[in-house]
Amino acid sequence: MESQRSNLDGRLVEKLRNQLEKRAAALSRSIFSEHAQMLESQDDHHLADIEEGEGEARNERAVYEVLETESREVWQIQRALEAIADGTYGVCEDCDEPILEARLIALPLATRCTACQEAHEQTANA
Repeated sequence: MESQRSNLDGRLVEKLRNQLEKRAAALSRSIFSEHAQMLESQDDHHLADIEEGEGEARNERAVYEVLETESREVWQIQRALEAIADGTYGVCEDCDEPILEARLIALPLATRCTACQEAHEQTANA
């Protein structure tokens, strides 16, 4: 089934595209910085600091979780930017109906209309 083309206002799409690109750039800088800090802290480990090491391990796990979340958001942004480029941004991936502009303004990464998102969440939580 071929996806429906978006009928969103071009100015809105451009505004959202700019916001998404800025967010992706900020996330990329954050990911790079956090990764560099982790590498630097690994170089600073000392075997004598076992108690501190446990706390550092917990901190590293938390940083990995943040990196994973930020990386997933960058991937979602890339998907949205691809949809903008091919004209399918704002079209529900499940039912091929338009996603309301208000929903996209609130959640620019939305890939489903409200009804399909609710159905998806119910299925996922079942």
